[in-house]
Amino acid sequence: MTKLLDKRGAAELLNVSIRTVDSLRKRGLPFCFVGGQVRFSEQELSEWLKAQQPAPAGTQEESEK
Repeated sequence: MTKLLDKRGAAELLNVSIRTVDSLRKRGLPFCFVGGQVRFSEQELSEWLKAQQPAPAGTQEESEK
């Protein structure tokens, strides 16, 4: 079962403020509602964070430019 985090937990995982979590949520940070409360899947946040990282130099994407 996936661990669900509240805003504070998501902020700690991402190493940002709660205000930044709210801003990121409006721009695509994955979340869901549980009992009317915003919750974040720890696994989805980790995957989202990895997807935000730029591709390392020398990868196929870089060489296609």
